[in-house]
Amino acid sequence: ARHRRWARPLLVAAAVLLVVASGAVALGVLGVLGDDDEPLAMDVRATQRYPDAAGTARFTETTSGWRIELDVGGLPRRDDGEFYEAWLKDDVDVLVSIGTFNDGRDVVLWAGVSPISFRALTITEEVADGDPTSSGRRVLVGTLDADD
Repeated sequence: ARHRRWARPLLVAAAVLLVVASGAVALGVLGVLGDDDEPLAMDVRATQRYPDAAGTARFTETTSGWRIELDVGGLPRRDDGEFYEAWLKDDVDVLVSIGTFNDGRDVVLWAGVSPISFRALTITEEVADGDPTSSGRRVLVGTLDADD
């Protein structure tokens, strides 16, 4: 009878550990927790507007979405209601805004859509005018290779 008092809590603890371990393995297999793979990387190149601008974007999958680290030189700073906006675009030209910024150095953006499906990145010049759609004034573009 004595061993029954500690056996039940021990079995419950073992079952909890098994569930937690199984869940962690499943999340790891699904890629939700990430792994040691390198982030996806993309070169971004200038349009005619700022021909000397160039940089990189690195995409890392997290549990809350895709973290995008953008580092671009050659863009003038925008202030006073003027800013840059980053967009991901899919094959049928659906645009999803992934954030705004004033200077292209050390920018962190977030996407709720996968860069595997939304492979094109564009950066546009925008003005705080109450219109949330893209101005179409592209200053940088990039595309993730199909191999990534």
